[in-house]
Amino acid sequence: SGGISGEFAYYARFPGHLEARFDALSVHGDIAETLAQQREAPVQRVDASPADPASIPTVDLLANAVQFNGLDFGSLDLRTQRIANGIRLEHLRIGGGAVYGEVEGEWLVDQPDVADATHTPGLSLRFGLASEQPSAVLDALGYAGNVRARQFQTQGALHWPSIGRGVALSTATGSLRVESSDGTLEAVEPGAGRMLGLLNF
Repeated sequence: SGGISGEFAYYARFPGHLEARFDALSVHGDIAETLAQQREAPVQRVDASPADPASIPTVDLLANAVQFNGLDFGSLDLRTQRIANGIRLEHLRIGGGAVYGEVEGEWLVDQPDVADATHTPGLSLRFGLASEQPSAVLDALGYAGNVRARQFQTQGALHWPSIGRGVALSTATGSLRVESSDGTLEAVEPGAGRMLGLLNF
Protein backbone atom coordinates (compact mmCIF):
# COMPACT_ATOMS: atom_id res chain seq x y z
CA SER A 1 0.00 0.00 0.00
CA GLY A 2 1.04 3.63 -0.36
CA GLY A 3 0.55 6.64 -2.62
CA ILE A 4 1.19 7.23 -6.33
CA SER A 5 1.26 10.40 -8.37
CA GLY A 6 1.74 9.93 -12.10
CA GLU A 7 0.54 7.70 -14.89
CA PHE A 8 1.10 4.23 -16.23
CA ALA A 9 -0.05 2.03 -19.07
CA TYR A 10 -0.15 -1.75 -19.27
CA TYR A 11 -0.20 -3.50 -22.63
CA ALA A 12 -1.88 -6.83 -22.06
CA ARG A 13 -0.78 -8.67 -25.19
CA PHE A 14 1.13 -11.70 -23.85
CA PRO A 15 3.49 -11.56 -22.10
CA GLY A 16 2.67 -7.91 -21.42
CA HIS A 17 4.53 -4.63 -21.02
CA LEU A 18 4.28 -1.95 -18.32
CA GLU A 19 5.23 1.69 -18.87
CA ALA A 20 5.09 4.03 -15.89
CA ARG A 21 6.10 7.61 -15.09
CA PHE A 22 5.59 8.63 -11.49
CA ASP A 23 6.22 12.07 -9.99
CA ALA A 24 5.94 10.51 -6.56
CA LEU A 25 5.79 6.91 -5.37
CA SER A 26 5.25 5.97 -1.74
CA VAL A 27 5.15 2.29 -0.73
CA HIS A 28 4.68 0.59 2.62
CA GLY A 29 5.45 -3.03 3.44
CA ASP A 30 7.68 -5.46 5.35
CA ILE A 31 10.20 -7.00 2.97
CA ALA A 32 11.96 -8.88 5.76
CA GLU A 33 8.76 -10.60 6.88
CA THR A 34 7.78 -11.45 3.30
CA LEU A 35 11.16 -13.02 2.56
CA ALA A 36 11.14 -14.89 5.87
CA GLN A 37 7.77 -16.41 4.98
CA GLN A 38 9.14 -17.47 1.60
CA ARG A 39 12.08 -19.21 3.25
CA GLU A 40 9.71 -21.07 5.59
CA ALA A 41 7.35 -22.12 2.80
CA PRO A 42 7.43 -25.72 1.54
CA VAL A 43 10.32 -26.30 -0.84
CA GLN A 44 9.36 -26.71 -4.47
CA ARG A 45 9.69 -30.24 -5.77
CA VAL A 46 12.95 -30.84 -7.58
CA ASP A 47 11.10 -32.18 -10.60
CA ALA A 48 8.70 -29.25 -10.73
CA SER A 49 8.72 -27.25 -13.94
CA PRO A 50 10.93 -24.14 -13.61
CA ALA A 51 9.45 -20.69 -14.08
CA ASP A 52 9.76 -19.32 -17.59
CA PRO A 53 11.14 -15.77 -17.96
CA ALA A 54 9.31 -15.55 -21.30
CA SER A 55 6.05 -15.23 -19.33
CA ILE A 56 7.20 -12.14 -17.39
CA PRO A 57 6.01 -8.72 -18.62
CA THR A 58 8.71 -6.22 -19.55
CA VAL A 59 8.92 -2.97 -17.60
CA ASP A 60 9.88 0.62 -18.38
CA LEU A 61 9.47 2.58 -15.14
CA LEU A 62 10.77 5.97 -14.03
CA ALA A 63 9.79 7.27 -10.60
CA ASN A 64 10.86 10.42 -8.78
CA ALA A 65 10.50 11.10 -5.07
CA VAL A 66 10.37 7.41 -4.10
CA GLN A 67 9.66 6.62 -0.46
CA PHE A 68 9.58 3.22 1.19
CA ASN A 69 8.11 3.09 4.70
CA GLY A 70 8.70 6.82 4.99
CA LEU A 71 12.39 6.78 3.99
CA ASP A 72 13.44 8.83 0.97
CA PHE A 73 15.05 6.64 -1.70
CA GLY A 74 15.30 9.37 -4.34
CA SER A 75 14.63 8.36 -7.94
CA LEU A 76 14.17 4.90 -9.45
CA ASP A 77 14.76 3.96 -13.09
CA LEU A 78 13.91 0.36 -14.06
CA ARG A 79 13.99 -1.12 -17.54
CA THR A 80 13.80 -4.73 -18.73
CA GLN A 81 13.99 -6.10 -22.25
CA ARG A 82 12.96 -9.36 -23.85
CA ILE A 83 15.80 -11.30 -25.46
CA ALA A 84 15.90 -14.50 -27.50
CA ASN A 85 16.05 -16.97 -24.62
CA GLY A 86 14.90 -14.95 -21.62
CA ILE A 87 14.63 -11.47 -20.17
CA ARG A 88 17.30 -8.88 -19.45
CA LEU A 89 17.40 -6.34 -16.65
CA GLU A 90 18.94 -3.50 -18.65
CA HIS A 91 19.26 -1.43 -15.52
CA LEU A 92 17.79 -0.67 -12.16
CA ARG A 93 19.21 2.69 -11.09
CA ILE A 94 18.51 4.38 -7.81
CA GLY A 95 19.95 7.63 -6.55
CA GLY A 96 19.41 10.91 -4.76
CA GLY A 97 18.23 9.31 -1.53
CA ALA A 98 19.19 6.76 1.12
CA VAL A 99 20.63 4.30 -1.43
CA TYR A 100 22.40 4.87 -4.72
CA GLY A 101 23.75 2.51 -7.33
CA GLU A 102 22.80 0.24 -10.21
CA VAL A 103 21.83 -3.38 -10.86
CA GLU A 104 21.83 -5.21 -14.19
CA GLY A 105 21.48 -8.82 -15.23
CA GLU A 106 19.53 -11.44 -17.13
CA TRP A 107 17.41 -14.52 -16.58
CA LEU A 108 17.96 -17.09 -19.33
CA VAL A 109 16.64 -20.54 -20.10
CA ASP A 110 18.45 -23.28 -21.97
CA GLN A 111 17.35 -23.29 -25.59
CA PRO A 112 19.70 -25.35 -27.81
CA ASP A 113 18.44 -23.63 -30.97
CA VAL A 114 19.39 -20.16 -29.65
CA ALA A 115 22.98 -19.05 -30.14
CA ASP A 116 24.12 -17.11 -27.05
CA ALA A 117 27.76 -17.90 -26.48
CA THR A 118 28.33 -15.14 -23.93
CA HIS A 119 25.75 -16.21 -21.33
CA THR A 120 24.73 -19.39 -19.56
CA PRO A 121 21.23 -20.42 -18.42
CA GLY A 122 20.06 -19.20 -15.02
CA LEU A 123 19.81 -15.87 -13.22
CA SER A 124 22.78 -13.51 -13.29
CA LEU A 125 23.03 -10.19 -11.43
CA ARG A 126 25.77 -7.57 -11.41
CA PHE A 127 25.45 -4.71 -8.99
CA GLY A 128 27.05 -1.88 -7.09
CA LEU A 129 25.09 -0.24 -4.26
CA ALA A 130 25.99 2.17 -1.50
CA SER A 131 24.33 4.01 1.36
CA GLU A 132 25.28 6.66 3.88
CA GLN A 133 22.25 5.69 5.99
CA PRO A 134 22.57 1.91 6.32
CA SER A 135 20.76 1.69 9.65
CA ALA A 136 17.79 3.70 8.37
CA VAL A 137 17.66 1.55 5.23
CA LEU A 138 17.55 -1.67 7.27
CA ASP A 139 14.80 -0.19 9.44
CA ALA A 140 12.74 0.70 6.37
CA LEU A 141 13.15 -2.80 4.93
CA GLY A 142 11.96 -4.38 8.18
CA TYR A 143 15.31 -5.62 9.46
CA ALA A 144 16.74 -4.85 12.88
CA GLY A 145 18.56 -1.56 12.39
CA ASN A 146 21.53 -2.35 14.60
CA VAL A 147 24.20 -1.63 12.00
CA ARG A 148 25.82 1.74 12.53
CA ALA A 149 28.14 2.99 9.81
CA ARG A 150 29.02 6.23 8.08
CA GLN A 151 28.90 4.48 4.73
CA PHE A 152 28.08 0.99 3.50
CA GLN A 153 28.67 -0.33 0.00
CA THR A 154 28.53 -3.63 -1.80
CA GLN A 155 29.55 -4.85 -5.23
CA GLY A 156 28.89 -8.23 -6.74
CA ALA A 157 28.47 -10.47 -9.74
CA LEU A 158 26.35 -13.51 -8.83
CA HIS A 159 24.86 -16.38 -10.80
CA TRP A 160 22.18 -18.94 -9.94
CA PRO A 161 22.04 -21.91 -12.37
CA SER A 162 18.49 -22.60 -11.21
CA ILE A 163 16.00 -20.58 -9.17
CA GLY A 164 13.40 -23.32 -8.73
CA ARG A 165 14.13 -23.35 -4.98
CA GLY A 166 14.35 -19.57 -4.70
CA VAL A 167 17.26 -17.15 -4.72
CA ALA A 168 19.66 -17.63 -1.81
CA LEU A 169 23.24 -16.47 -1.42
CA SER A 170 24.24 -19.98 -0.40
CA THR A 171 23.31 -21.35 -3.84
CA ALA A 172 25.01 -18.61 -5.88
CA THR A 173 28.40 -18.59 -7.54
CA GLY A 174 30.45 -15.50 -8.28
CA SER A 175 31.87 -12.67 -6.21
CA LEU A 176 30.50 -10.41 -3.50
CA ARG A 177 32.32 -7.56 -1.79
CA VAL A 178 30.98 -5.64 1.20
CA GLU A 179 32.66 -2.60 2.74
CA SER A 180 31.72 -0.50 5.75
CA SER A 181 33.29 2.79 6.81
CA ASP A 182 33.43 3.46 10.58
CA GLY A 183 30.95 0.64 11.10
CA THR A 184 29.79 -1.20 14.20
CA LEU A 185 27.28 -3.96 14.92
CA GLU A 186 25.19 -2.86 17.90
CA ALA A 187 23.90 -5.17 20.63
CA VAL A 188 21.59 -7.77 19.17
CA GLU A 189 17.93 -6.90 19.63
CA PRO A 190 14.78 -8.96 19.02
CA GLY A 191 14.41 -9.45 15.29
CA ALA A 192 18.11 -9.10 14.54
CA GLY A 193 18.17 -12.65 13.26
CA ARG A 194 16.07 -11.47 10.34
CA MET A 195 18.82 -8.99 9.48
CA LEU A 196 21.34 -11.82 9.21
CA GLY A 197 18.77 -13.60 7.05
CA LEU A 198 19.08 -10.76 4.54
CA LEU A 199 21.90 -12.75 2.94
CA ASN A 200 19.43 -15.54 2.14
CA PHE A 201 16.66 -13.68 0.33
